[in-house]
Amino acid sequence: MYEKPTLKQERFALEWFKEGNASQAYRDCYNAQNMKPETIWTEACLLLKNPKVAKRIQELRESTMLTADDIINEYEEAREVARLNDNASAMVAATAGKAKVLGLDKLTLAGDKDNPLRIVQGMSESELQDELRRIQLRLSSIDAE
Repeated sequence: MYEKPTLKQERFALEWFKEGNASQAYRDCYNAQNMKPETIWTEACLLLKNPKVAKRIQELRESTMLTADDIINEYEEAREVARLNDNASAMVAATAGKAKVLGLDKLTLAGDKDNPLRIVQGMSESELQDELRRIQLRLSSIDAE
């Protein structure tokens, strides 16, 4: 069974999670006025290794973890607010944010004879320029027919 941390340990875990500084969290939660900085650091490190404190920090991390779906939903909400306020640039920014989360900002659409529309990933700039020239040549040959 999981033992809950003491009140001071709980506060230490919260302060550490909020600030990311174990020594400062220790100073905020314990009477450290007459302690040397090295001692504070040592005590803070020992607290971080305490099973109750470590478990609580893990719980805090898990409770604040965002998933891609969470982020996409937030972008969609922001896009809807922008739409309601007739703010086109904010709508575009929200859509671009969603695309980035999904990795779509790294995709380029290109075509070839056998596959008119294919997704090309990881092309260098020169490869993309070559692909664009091939497409332009195909289009000009179609226009000539």
